Amino acid sequence: MKGMKPDDFPSQESSDKLMLTRSDRVGEAEIEYKELKAESVEAMRRFEAIVRLMNEEIVRFQEQKTLDMGIAFHKFAKGQARLANSIADAWRSLLPKLEACST
Repeated sequence: MKGMKPDDFPSQESSDKLMLTRSDRVGEAEIEYKELKAESVEAMRRFEAIVRLMNEEIVRFQEQKTLDMGIAFHKFAKGQARLANSIADAWRSLLPKLEACST
């Protein structure tokens, strides 16, 4: 190589240091990758547990609300029946008075 001096090439010692440094970085990167992968697996496990719990709670919530609505409609129907009976009683008590007035 024309124009290059022996000092322009890295020495064997610096090449060895460079390889060692790269080797350390690769090892660190592999360790970091394994840690991140484990965290990812754990996060996915927690996410799936949350989704499962939410689905169970939604079913429970819907069942409870259905029961609550049934009770509310039942109470409403009983109230309507009492109201209808009260109105009927009022008309029954008023009817003799209306008949007395018309005769």
